[in-house]
Amino acid sequence: MSRNVLSILVLALVAPVAAGAGTVFDVVVEELPSGKTEASRLSLEGRDLRMDQIPDGSDPSTTMIFHGAAGEILAIDHGRRETTVIDRDTIDGLGDAMAGIKAQMEQAMAGMPTEKRQMMEQVMKQRMEGMEGMQGMGSPAVPIEIRKTGETGSTDRWDWTRYEAWRGDDKVAEFLVADWSELGVDESDFGAFEDMAAFFQEMVDSLGESTGIRLPVQNPFAELGKVGGFPVVTRRFEGGTVVQETTLRSVESRSLDSGLFADPGYPQKRLEMPGR
Repeated sequence: MSRNVLSILVLALVAPVAAGAGTVFDVVVEELPSGKTEASRLSLEGRDLRMDQIPDGSDPSTTMIFHGAAGEILAIDHGRRETTVIDRDTIDGLGDAMAGIKAQMEQAMAGMPTEKRQMMEQVMKQRMEGMEGMQGMGSPAVPIEIRKTGETGSTDRWDWTRYEAWRGDDKVAEFLVADWSELGVDESDFGAFEDMAAFFQEMVDSLGESTGIRLPVQNPFAELGKVGGFPVVTRRFEGGTVVQETTLRSVESRSLDSGLFADPGYPQKRLEMPGR
């Protein structure tokens, strides 16, 4: 799969999101220890969601648009002026392609000695479970546990309560969570994001069914939904060290341009397996 397409899918799922009709969230993501920052804008209205990555603070470099009613994702690369479409036909096509690759490899291994065939089967399983963009998102065998610490504080705008996310003995994230009322956001207005999370999970499940392999991905929305509010600061950890910090800069309810969630008109292609 394309690294750019997967990266915006993953960011859309793990970024803290909530919505009201015509609501815009501006966040800044800082990579540590490099200090590199990138702005993102999340716009939601009804069952539609748009996320722009804005590396230089002006025009977006990539955009992801999700149409909840249609069950469709448009992954847009403005530099290349092209749009990758991901819909249920795409999911079926990817599943068929992966199943075909698996069948070809099984056929090639059929004549191997038993010990060598078993070794190759294990290698194949590990490679498919380690698909580009899938690592680091959690394993169903080790679910993420959300713990409320009781620590409270405030940013320059919002009061918060700190929560931590643990996978086994490893702390993987912490959230400084503001109550919904602090932001003027209604918890019930999660429709577009819930639809997108379900759509992504459908894709993962379909690929798993096609290959017989349970891909190591779980729905991060299910975990964020347990914090009882909106994370105004999210810190990601690796090996006990903060590697990324996402900070909410502003929330604004406003009328959105009618074309904001429209296809920009670039040439379209379907998401495909690498090398196809």
